[in-house]
Amino acid sequence: MIDMIESPTTVINQPSIRIDPEFRDWVMPLSQGEFTQLEENLLAEGCRDALIVWISDKALLPVLLDGHHRYAICQAHNLSYRIDYKNFPDREAAKNWIIFNQIGRRNITSEQRAYLGGKLYRETKKAPSGRADREFGEETISSPKTAERIAEQFNVSDRTVKNAEKFADAVDAIADTYGDEARDAILSGAAKMTQKDVVDTAKAFPAPAPKDRIAVPTFNQTNDNIEWARWSWNPVTGCLHDCQYCYARDIANRFYPEKFAPTFRPERLTAPKNTRVPVGADRDIGLRNVFVCSMADLFGDWVPEEWISSVLDAVRGAPQWNFLFLTKNPKRLPEFEWPDNAWVGTTVDCQARVKSAEEAFVAIDAPVKFVSCEPLREPIEFERIGVFDWIIIGGQSRSSGSPEMQPEWEWVERLLHQAREEQVAVYFKPNLTIRPREYPGGA
Repeated sequence: MIDMIESPTTVINQPSIRIDPEFRDWVMPLSQGEFTQLEENLLAEGCRDALIVWISDKALLPVLLDGHHRYAICQAHNLSYRIDYKNFPDREAAKNWIIFNQIGRRNITSEQRAYLGGKLYRETKKAPSGRADREFGEETISSPKTAERIAEQFNVSDRTVKNAEKFADAVDAIADTYGDEARDAILSGAAKMTQKDVVDTAKAFPAPAPKDRIAVPTFNQTNDNIEWARWSWNPVTGCLHDCQYCYARDIANRFYPEKFAPTFRPERLTAPKNTRVPVGADRDIGLRNVFVCSMADLFGDWVPEEWISSVLDAVRGAPQWNFLFLTKNPKRLPEFEWPDNAWVGTTVDCQARVKSAEEAFVAIDAPVKFVSCEPLREPIEFERIGVFDWIIIGGQSRSSGSPEMQPEWEWVERLLHQAREEQVAVYFKPNLTIRPREYPGGA
């Protein structure tokens, strides 16, 4: 089925093996329990099964195709392992071998099987003319028949194959937005989402599901409700504030294995350098703005200073972007030296937060200082609103802990008046739909 030449060569502990990010993404994740069991088995019995590698003409080192989990454990514990080589004519053939190998495993979930089947269909469709035929060992298959041939191979309908492609694209779109943890949660079944749930979730994203996974960390596009920053970046996730209206907690509890526990993700620190500023950013500053830690409060009391310093260092190294920070714990903000491309903000959703916000921002030296009154849950009166350069006003979006809610227009109008008096720029969020509805004569 796959154009491959077996090689009997076996070596012990190849000095260097290359991990290809795309190939690694196609290896189905293990649950924590499965990984722990595998680790215990390898420590007790050694690595009996050989790792499978491919030597590509374009790569200096052999590329790992099968055995990623075993290789990681062997590296961590300095265990010996064997290597078997396989030869493929090109990268596409190697990729398809990985898919068939993964689908053939006994312990994969129905979600993983659908995901891999969808990926196989997509990759086979975009192969050069004639490749799809060779992949299936036939000379008579035309591209329109690809779904039928894959369906026959796996004993399903061609409609199931086409639906699997939509599912795979949706899973990748969700992973590109919320991280690989979301992908793992869906495919392991932990997210408890049907294929339709996954596809419907991805449809709500601002861009179509990507056709190729991005192998390096990059920013994620925000949705229309965060139009003041078109990108988000989450090198830290999780929060302990326990706000009733928190949408981020709902997302994390569904997609992240660690739920909403504070977590540092250092592999994402390279995203600023890996993402290109889009054309048009000179005209629309939102295209240059990055919302930092939309899935966390980076300045919560529980966040180690080292995490924060690492994020700020990455910000300093990417002056082409503006990075927007938002916290409900403003007292920590004066502790840090702010880069020239940092916009520093705090949330004030009720009157009780006003005093601490104003006191902290008097002591902050940052290019842009802003306050977000979203959700605006009660009338708010500032004493020194002029310490801020910008005020954002928004309604309350629906979450599992609270319904969608609009503030009274009088609350909005009062904030607008305060801002205008001190020449503070005002931004109404799209979820702020309240407007004056007055009639003459008070009717």
